[in-house]
Amino acid sequence: EDAEAPEGQGEEEEEEEEGEEVATSSDSSAASSSDSGQNENKSSSSNSSSSTSSNTSSSGSGSGSTAAHVSEGGSATAEDEEDEGTPWIQWFVRRKGNEFFCEVDTDFIEDDFNLHGLDAVVPNYEYALERILDIEQEEPLTREEYRVVSRNARMLYGLVHARFITTSRGISLMGQKYLQGEFGVCPRLYCRGQPVLPLGMSDVYGQQQVKLYCPCCEDVFYPRSHRHVRLDGAYFGSSFPHLFMMQFPELMPPQRPTPKYTLLCSHLQTCIHQVCCADLQTPS
Repeated sequence: EDAEAPEGQGEEEEEEEEGEEVATSSDSSAASSSDSGQNENKSSSSNSSSSTSSNTSSSGSGSGSTAAHVSEGGSATAEDEEDEGTPWIQWFVRRKGNEFFCEVDTDFIEDDFNLHGLDAVVPNYEYALERILDIEQEEPLTREEYRVVSRNARMLYGLVHARFITTSRGISLMGQKYLQGEFGVCPRLYCRGQPVLPLGMSDVYGQQQVKLYCPCCEDVFYPRSHRHVRLDGAYFGSSFPHLFMMQFPELMPPQRPTPKYTLLCSHLQTCIHQVCCADLQTPS
C-alpha cells in the first residue's frame, strides 16, 4: 500500500499534466482560431477594398475623352491628362496660360469647310480632331503617342480658333474678354489702362509668338506672363484687332494723347545743340 501510494500520486500528477496540456492546447487552438478569424477579416476587408477599387477604376474608365485610351505602355502625364467628364474644349480653355482663347463652337469645328487646308498643316489630323470632339478612339495609344496627339490637338484647336474669332460669334466672345480686361492693359502711362487685344505678327504657325496690340497708342507689346509668351501668334491671326474694332467702333479709344515729355525732350535737344555749336565757334 505504501508502494502504491506514489503510483496514485503519479497518476494524479499525469492527469494534472494532461489537463494542463489540454488547457494549453485549447488556449492555443482558441488563439489560432482568433488569429485565423482576424486573417479572414483582413482578407475580407482587402477583398472589399479591391472590389471598391475595381469599381472606381471601372467607373473612371467609363468616360470616353480621358486617358482611358492609353495602353499598357504608360499613362499620360498630369500636364496632358484631361479632367474626367469635362469636354476637351472646356478643359483646354480653362487651363492656366490659355486665358486668351475662347470656346469654339462644336458646330463650327464639325463643318469641313471651316477646316479646309488644316489637314496638310497639322500632323495626325484625324486623331487630333477626334480628341477635340471627344470621339473615342478605337485603338489604344501609348504614352508617347498620347503626348504627340495632345500637342497636335492643341495646335489644331489654335488654328481653328484663329478662323473662329473672325466670325461674328467669335468676335462677340472675344469682346467679352476684352471688356473684362482678360488680355491685359497697355503698359504706357498716357494710355491710362487701355485694354489690349492679342495679335499675331504672322498667320503661319511657328513664325512669331503672340503679341498684344493697344488701340490707343497703336503699339505692340510682349505679354507679361511667361505662359502667354509661349502661345503662337497664328492662333489669333494678324487681322483680328482691326476686324474687332470695325465690328465694335464704339470701343475705339479716343485720339492718342500727345505726351508732354516729348516737347521737353525736343527743347533739351535744341539747347544742347546750341551749346555744342557755341563751344565749337569759341576760339581757343
